[in-house]
Amino acid sequence: MALTAAAQADNGELGSGAAYVFVGLSDCNGNVTLDLCDIADGTSQDDNANGIPDECDPCEGDANGDGLVDPLDSGFVLARFGCQVGVGDPDCDIADQNGDGLVDPLDVGFVLARFGPCA
Repeated sequence: MALTAAAQADNGELGSGAAYVFVGLSDCNGNVTLDLCDIADGTSQDDNANGIPDECDPCEGDANGDGLVDPLDSGFVLARFGCQVGVGDPDCDIADQNGDGLVDPLDVGFVLARFGPCA
């Protein structure tokens, strides 16, 4: 996302004092090319059509964010069994890997089914 403002003073003329937000103007993979251009020219794939290059999509099952789905991720989830999702505890929210609003054995199963390196 990028934010830019009108170059003129706020004198009441059209465009003065305005700010514009442009969504999608990011370079998540750091190749000095906008993500939307990477996708458009085929440099990056976007298989799920979410506007984010696939190499920048979060890895399902990687609860601790280290780029691998491994026993540490299942431990992360197990340590948070039964915590309340959606009440301001970001670790609990992350532990709800399957997004059903509960941290339970299904979340560990979700992680176990994805063991290995993130694609």
